[in-house]
Amino acid sequence: MMVQLERVVKRRGRDHVLKGVTLRLDPGQVIALSGPNGAGKTTLAEIIGGLIPVDGGRVQVGGRDPFRDHRARRLVVNVFQQSLFDPLETPAGALGLYARIYGIPHALRRVAGVLDDLGVKPGNKRLFQLSGGNLKKVEVAKAFLREAEVYVLDEPTAGLDPSSRRLVWGRIRELAERGAAVLVISHDAEEVSAIGAEPYLLSEGLVHPREEVPTMTHTGRARVEIRVADWQRSMLDELRALPGVVTADALQVKPNTEELIGTLRARGIALPADANAKVVWVDGQEASDLLQKLGLDASQATTIPMPPGPADLTVIADDLQELLPRLVAWISDKGLKILRLAAERGA
Repeated sequence: MMVQLERVVKRRGRDHVLKGVTLRLDPGQVIALSGPNGAGKTTLAEIIGGLIPVDGGRVQVGGRDPFRDHRARRLVVNVFQQSLFDPLETPAGALGLYARIYGIPHALRRVAGVLDDLGVKPGNKRLFQLSGGNLKKVEVAKAFLREAEVYVLDEPTAGLDPSSRRLVWGRIRELAERGAAVLVISHDAEEVSAIGAEPYLLSEGLVHPREEVPTMTHTGRARVEIRVADWQRSMLDELRALPGVVTADALQVKPNTEELIGTLRARGIALPADANAKVVWVDGQEASDLLQKLGLDASQATTIPMPPGPADLTVIADDLQELLPRLVAWISDKGLKILRLAAERGA
């Protein structure tokens, strides 16, 4: 086995996020983990990557505790749902630094090749200036650059275009074929089928094999990609519950500096120009974990929720003609503005 979790417990304040998770991931195995929002999927991914400690139980990667042993951490490639790269870096700069840290040979050439494969054009744009889809591609590129024993991919294709999704799926299959252990966090039944993953469910703090996940091909399915303004993450579960929707994902575009300042002022937070302060965008419950990863305590940071803003939505549905009027009506009812819409009918 490559990854072993035994009765793992993780608390957030007084709440138990993980209540005794036991999971084994062997070389060449692909597991797809799904579960409701806030169930602890990202927390589990961070534990395997050695980013946060457990509060109980035991976790081993390659026979070592990843939080306490850097040799275990170097066995893992983590692709996060939200990139942790410096937003002021360019894609090539961020990935070039990543490649040098891990001793990847011919770093500049490898980075340029991967970005080209993923359709991210070279240029001087900073990460915070990229679209949500291209920002996701930069994060996913880590799985193309490094050869490792374990890959933990948190919704790796959310917000990607169809050709990039297929490219990522091919890479996941390739990793498994060469003997890597892969954990993919995904709600997309098409994705689970495409990568040949074993489906598991994380619910109420425990992980169980998911016996019945619908096998899906692209045939007969419709894919709709929409960019909307003023999106709030709390809307995602409601979108997924719309009749005819098979699955849906949202990748929120982070606000720029001017929007950040405006939001702070609207909340009555005024910081002098020479203040030694940091501002961290978080989604409520994840605040303490994020501050811990950044090496901050509550007195050093002003923590505010991610405000409403643009988001790239990807919706897979059974019938395009039935979905579109219902989807547009739902968006209108939520007071959202459609900035871009593209639809692809199943072959």
